[in-house]
This record gives sequence, structure tokens and C-alpha cells, in this order.
Amino acid sequence: GGYMTMNMLIRNPKSFAAAYPTCEAYLDANISDNEIKALTEENIWIVQSYDDTTVDPKTHCIPTYNRLVKSGAKNVWMSMFENVQALDNPGSKLMGHFSWAYVFNDAVTMSQEQTDGAVKPNNNGGGTVAPQGHANLFEWMNAQVLKAPESGQQGQQGQQQNRQRRNAR
Repeated sequence: GGYMTMNMLIRNPKSFAAAYPTCEAYLDANISDNEIKALTEENIWIVQSYDDTTVDPKTHCIPTYNRLVKSGAKNVWMSMFENVQALDNPGSKLMGHFSWAYVFNDAVTMSQEQTDGAVKPNNNGGGTVAPQGHANLFEWMNAQVLKAPESGQQGQQGQQQNRQRRNAR
């Protein structure tokens, strides 16, 4: 879920090519400025419904997104839906916490503007911007690449340990 996705990103920086926290449940007040700084280097696309009563976006993902943008994050996006509509039954509204329905029906196609201004919920893809020109969340995810660890002392030590393991077999 959205909490564990954020927890994994915070606890394991630079370990994932990209992440899409859905109903991001990590309370913004519990994310330090240092953690925000580290998260600006991650590729993140947050998805949530503005009417979610289980996880309030006004205390969770919206302030976190705004802090990330303000801190200079370049590849952090947020799709904020007005509410959750049943895609197979137009006009039928679902519980606001069900924004995963948009994700798994490939209906997350747009993001909010990358500003720390007011959020404008939008049921037409979740925003007004196509992140990096991609057609949807999954196309964007597939385009992200995990950067190789920096070479140096740790990298050389790891390579040496791998050689020793192979030679020991």
C-alpha cells in the first residue's frame, strides 16, 4: 500500500527504479527534511482521491508532494482524482480510498502541475500534465531506470567480495 511504498523508499534510498504510492498513508509531519531531500532523487508517482476519508490527502500526500517539488524533485508526480468512479458503471461512485481502481484499470494518465500551489483534483486522468510525455503511469514506470551504484571504495569492496565467493565455489 501507500504507507509501505513510502516507507520502503525512505528506508532504502536509491533501491528502486520507480514507485507509485497509492493512497500514500505516510503522515507528512513524520517525514523529516533530510528524508524529503533524499526522496527528491527518487522517481515517484503518487495516486490518490481527494475525497479519501481513510487517508486524508491534505495531511499525507499533498503536503509531502509540495515539499518534494519545493525541494527540487524533478521526477515526482501526483495524480489527484476528485473521487473514485466505477469505470464499468459510469456515474457510480466508489469509496474514496479505492483510487487503486484507477491504477489497476490503467486510468492514471495525467499528473498535477509540478508546483507547490493548490491541488486541482481531476477525474480525467488525475491532472493536466503527461509526466515526461508518457501516456500513463505504467508507461512512465517502464521508462524509469535504476541508476547503478556509484563506483568507489564500496563498489570495489563489493566486487572483490563477489570474486572471492565465486573463487570459493
